[in-house]
Amino acid sequence: MVVEPEVDTQAGTARVAVPPGFDRLSMAVRQLAMAQLVFTITADTLADEVQLVSGGRVVAVPDAHGELVTHPVSRQDYADLAPSG
Repeated sequence: MVVEPEVDTQAGTARVAVPPGFDRLSMAVRQLAMAQLVFTITADTLADEVQLVSGGRVVAVPDAHGELVTHPVSRQDYADLAPSG
């Protein structure tokens, strides 16, 4: 799947559209997917935060501790899952 985030440069938030069904993935898979998206997108864009949307609605995502959140998330939210190296 190719992800093309929309970045609001004033707010610094990348809104990433995911297909329907993303919320049916296991919590662990969504958590790792979000960590990967956050570290990838914030490394190469003007975005500091990422928020998932589906059908124009915000998608709740798990943070690094498994808590579902609807606010934009940042690298700080996934510090425990940061890539090594």
